[in-house]
Amino acid sequence: MSTAPQYPLYQRFSKTATDDLVFQIVLADKWFEFLDIFIYTNNAYVGDFNGQDVLVAAGAVYTITAPCNLKDFYFKNVGAGSNTTVVVAGVELAEGRKRVLGLI
Repeated sequence: MSTAPQYPLYQRFSKTATDDLVFQIVLADKWFEFLDIFIYTNNAYVGDFNGQDVLVAAGAVYTITAPCNLKDFYFKNVGAGSNTTVVVAGVELAEGRKRVLGLI
């Protein structure tokens, strides 16, 4: 049974990197209709499991305007010891929209 909302729900998640390893914000599927990625404090790399090569500067917002799974996004500090804070916010996909997209 899915835990996705019946109606669209605004969600926010955050994490501060405490080391220079690759990290995820969530470890389980979390589908969004659209998503904003805010980078605070220090620059960060964003990418997928295979590599993080999109540089997002501190103070910038990276916007994804299509349905996406937050679990598929990986982050990494740009420089050693430069702990960054990543905040993601967006509208979670409702059950009906997931069905239309063939996700459930």
